[in-house]
Amino acid sequence: KQWYQRRVAITAGILYFVYNKLVEFLENKVSQNRSNNASNLSVEEQMSRMDAMRRAREKLQAEVDEAAIVEAEKQREREEKKRLEKIDDWERHKAGKGYRSKTKADPDASCSRPTYDFLGGGDSSGRYRPSRSNFRRGGGG
Repeated sequence: KQWYQRRVAITAGILYFVYNKLVEFLENKVSQNRSNNASNLSVEEQMSRMDAMRRAREKLQAEVDEAAIVEAEKQREREEKKRLEKIDDWERHKAGKGYRSKTKADPDASCSRPTYDFLGGGDSSGRYRPSRSNFRRGGGG
């Protein structure tokens, strides 16, 4: 019983010590953050930082705008090509040559299908398997 009371007292002392150290550490952190805060910078430094950020944003926006212009031009070219293909198809149809196939032919499509031997069984899991013989039930197998 006395041993238990000592253990509780020692644990309480250690916890109190750790708590005080933690509070001291956090107060030091808060004071450091206040001293390093941007509000301590001069007005000129703050303005130069804001100007640098504005220039960086403008540069990135210019890059995005340029990429959008390039993509829009590519899209226009794709649409023009599609329009010309439709006109060509219509002209071919009027001439009696028929439409062209809109599917892309895959040269390996005929070879890609595996041959399956139905009589050989293959690698399917739905094949016949005889039941296991159980010698404990009797019957000998």
